[in-house]
Amino acid sequence: PVAGGAAGAPAVTPVFLTGNSPPAVSFTADPPQVAGGLVTLAYTVSVTNKDAAGGPVSTFALSVKPATNWVSSLSVASLSLAPGATGTATVSITAPSGISSGNYTFTVTAAAAGHPSTSATGTYTFDTTAPSAVTVYTPKTKGRSQVQLSWSSATDSGSGVASYRVYRSVNGAAYYQCASVTTTGYTDNLNVSGTIQYYVKAVDKVGNISSASNVVTVSIAGKGAK
Repeated sequence: PVAGGAAGAPAVTPVFLTGNSPPAVSFTADPPQVAGGLVTLAYTVSVTNKDAAGGPVSTFALSVKPATNWVSSLSVASLSLAPGATGTATVSITAPSGISSGNYTFTVTAAAAGHPSTSATGTYTFDTTAPSAVTVYTPKTKGRSQVQLSWSSATDSGSGVASYRVYRSVNGAAYYQCASVTTTGYTDNLNVSGTIQYYVKAVDKVGNISSASNVVTVSIAGKGAK
């Protein structure tokens, strides 16, 4: 619309701005993230000023509401954004001691004067449960120096199974880890002879380790045997 003035005065075109809009709040990396110990996980939060172009810069105060007894912090207390602009902040979440495995939510809210507030919710997945123990099957030998191992798959109700650690003992000596694999099998090429014993442990994606499997024993002649 054009406002008419006194005779001879220039016409004035006023700018009508839409009402202040709620900001958009989102996580740039979609949670959940998973932890297996009392570690602090960081989430990046994006806030966008959704006001119409031509409006003033607005300062959005940020707040975070974690689960009961959890500790949270924000990298900045507020973001000053022109209409259409996006800013980011980092929210850090730490679990309390004695927490049980499960999913825990937290909420980040952005609010500015004259604007409806907007919130986004993230999830911190806490996993203290170890994978199930596996069963190692009877090993096979090939030639004088190779042992072929296989075992059942582990299950894990939390973060999921990541790998399997293979432990070996030679002629009654102490066990030591000889391999880490992501499959349910391992071929061991040996430079020794005698009695070889093995067991396996499963490891989940946050480092929880299962109890040991059964022990299997095999005799090997060794590369130098006649």
